[in-house]
Amino acid sequence: MLGSGPGTGTQDQTISGETVAKARRAKTRPSRMLIPLLALTLVAAVVITWQVRADSGRSEPQDTAGRAVARATASPTPTAGSSAGSAARAEQALRSCRRGVDAADAVLAAARTGVGHWAAHVQAQTDADAGEITVQQKNAVFGRTRRAGSDDQSRYRRAKAAYERTDGSCARVAGAPASTTSALARCRTRAAAQRPVLEAAAPAMQDWRHHLEAMMASRMHQVSNPDQVWVHDWRAAPPHIEAYVAATEHFDAPRC
Repeated sequence: MLGSGPGTGTQDQTISGETVAKARRAKTRPSRMLIPLLALTLVAAVVITWQVRADSGRSEPQDTAGRAVARATASPTPTAGSSAGSAARAEQALRSCRRGVDAADAVLAAARTGVGHWAAHVQAQTDADAGEITVQQKNAVFGRTRRAGSDDQSRYRRAKAAYERTDGSCARVAGAPASTTSALARCRTRAAAQRPVLEAAAPAMQDWRHHLEAMMASRMHQVSNPDQVWVHDWRAAPPHIEAYVAATEHFDAPRC
């Protein structure tokens, strides 16, 4: 009994000490694990915060660049306005050019009729001298063309005055639409082709006017030698008539 008492007490103390130690270790383990977890959590939070700030710092330049691109893409207003202005100027130039071309066409039409009558008048004398027509036939042509002569000159004079009042500019317009540019080019070609015909028509129509005035003066007995005046006019007429005919034959231009 005495031998067993101390042994039992020691064993109980040992068991009790181990139990206490285990209990202490069991209590300290959660705290040891908690500290690393808290540290990891703090590190993760710092990393996430840094990443968010870095991303937000990068996004602003990207947004700024995006806005700059958007502004550049959405800013054709000046260009559009400039194009609209060029189109309007081109349309105005085209209308002006067409007015000039149409006015010149009216002069050419009047000259075609007038010079035609004058050429027939001159040719009648030539054919009569050559024996190809009779004197009566010649006089019939003279009477018909002379009666038309007054209207020839009035029509030509009005058309020429209207033509001279038009500016008729067919200048190119930068930035004009292709269709307007093409139309202006056609009008410009026609206007250029009209000029030599207009220039050739003027002397022939002037010859016709002078002869009409001479005939009027002869009927009013204001000319003492009407036959000599007529012979002079008849001989001077062919070069101007032929120049006009040659100009019309070479006239080839698109419609405006």
